[in-house]
Amino acid sequence: MRSTLADYRQDIELQELIASQYRSYLKSVDPSQVPAVAPPFIAEHLVNMNEAVEYCYEGYITPEGEVVHYALTEEVYFSNHQALGYVTPPISIDNKMADKIEAWVNDYMGKFSELGYRGQFFNLEFWVMPDGSIALTEINPRAAHSYHNNYQHSFGNSLYGDNFLLAAGLKPEKDTPWAKWRRDAGHKFTLIILITGRETGKVSDILDYDYVEHLENNENILIRHTKQRDDVLTEGDMTAAGVMLQQMWVVGDTREDVIRKEHEVRKKIYKIPQEDAKYPSYWDL
Repeated sequence: MRSTLADYRQDIELQELIASQYRSYLKSVDPSQVPAVAPPFIAEHLVNMNEAVEYCYEGYITPEGEVVHYALTEEVYFSNHQALGYVTPPISIDNKMADKIEAWVNDYMGKFSELGYRGQFFNLEFWVMPDGSIALTEINPRAAHSYHNNYQHSFGNSLYGDNFLLAAGLKPEKDTPWAKWRRDAGHKFTLIILITGRETGKVSDILDYDYVEHLENNENILIRHTKQRDDVLTEGDMTAAGVMLQQMWVVGDTREDVIRKEHEVRKKIYKIPQEDAKYPSYWDL
């Protein structure tokens, strides 16, 4: 990191390029809506997250140029924009909207295929706005590794395995999570519960680690510890959404199962009540 930062500080041309890109992004944006230092994810700061819903779409393009729909995950936020979790398959999409997304991806990524982007996965982040329009905020030339467990638990598909097959010039599993979901072939719901901290201090003073150990050892819930219990959060660590402390994967037969479990976990895991985290209306039990 030190080496990369040193190179960046010496690369005046790169700094000027980034600055010019930000000026371009902000060209039609009201200056009063933009902070002195523009955030890297500026689109998210300009979306009414209490009305629009964000999704993460996974797909790939075959060496022959065919766009293959892989999976869709819904990203859920509290009303204060704090992240709640990621649920696969999505719970706020009907068949009509799924048809629209499929056609939109075929058109958009079909143009990339024509330009030569083939034999690779791609990842899209977009919002479905209140009027039903699709607002693209992010496109990545890769798969989102965080959702491997979601696809495997919900549909039995291996995102890692399919990536390796495609990279090796072989054919990934044709019956994708998207295809199984669209034909209602049967699936489970997998939710990544996001545990964030909005207070400074030692992490073990924020979370109940006796309960964390119970989840891991007695309920066999997979937990990714992005912060350790002895880590200390400072004001410099804080973002608008807080600090990511843990990610945990829970699986249920119905959407109500994972929603109920999320409520239970969030109620028990915090030593400090998270009173500002108000659930969106569709996440209430």
